[in-house]
Amino acid sequence: MTISIRRKKTLKGISLFLDYNTRTNRYEFLKLYLFDEEILDRKLTRAEKEHNREIEMKVEIIRAKRMQEFISGTFKLYGIEHKQRLESSFLAYFDKIMNERQETSESNRGNWKSARNHWVNFAGKRNIRFADIDEKLLDGFRRYLLTSHDINGIKGEGLARNSALSYFTKLRVVIKQAVKDKYLQENPLEKVKGIQPEETKREILTTDEMRKLFNTPCDDPLLKRAFLFSCLTGMRYSDVMNLKWANVQHSSDTGYFIRFRQKKTEGEDLVSFTNCRCSH
Repeated sequence: MTISIRRKKTLKGISLFLDYNTRTNRYEFLKLYLFDEEILDRKLTRAEKEHNREIEMKVEIIRAKRMQEFISGTFKLYGIEHKQRLESSFLAYFDKIMNERQETSESNRGNWKSARNHWVNFAGKRNIRFADIDEKLLDGFRRYLLTSHDINGIKGEGLARNSALSYFTKLRVVIKQAVKDKYLQENPLEKVKGIQPEETKREILTTDEMRKLFNTPCDDPLLKRAFLFSCLTGMRYSDVMNLKWANVQHSSDTGYFIRFRQKKTEGEDLVSFTNCRCSH
């Protein structure tokens, strides 16, 4: 491949750009200009001539750098392809990452959709490209999540801090993957303050409440049994639905217990029947 320096007359002067001799004739506009006597309709001053010499040297250095990048194999990262990625839509990439996680739980999919909706609400009519992604923009989204109203526009109904944290975490996932995919050269979120979680109070059911639930009719007996089992063991509904008989195991020391891998955290957990409320 060859790279040539081209010139084009504009209102600002002679624009210099690189011409990549590829099948698609891609160009790289450098936003560097030369003073021109014909455009100015006068002779150039000594300072303007010196400016032109410096700009021509600068463009030649850029051209040589691009050739070296092409030879060393880093051209795709810093050259034309990288510039095209910078111009691509961040929302489209967000959707791509979100859709790749469709196999996750329904609640997690819901969080992804809510995070996307808040990003769209934050962006407004702006077509945010990867070139626009920086520390200031992402910190603006963080502050938006901490101060915004509900996505439906209900005045006074703000986001809970843990909801804001969840949506901001989804953004972190997208940005981190964008760095891996070479859309960004560095992670701007490393310079952005995070959102601290808020301690939540978990309510528990009393024994009397459990008895009342047990005696309450339900049109779906299987759903009722699964819910009661979840209450007694502390297991998430998603984990209960994935249980197999192989998960129920026995030990001579502790008796029967359930060994399973949590769907949300992917960590292994044990539930002993001697410690859970099933034994009462």
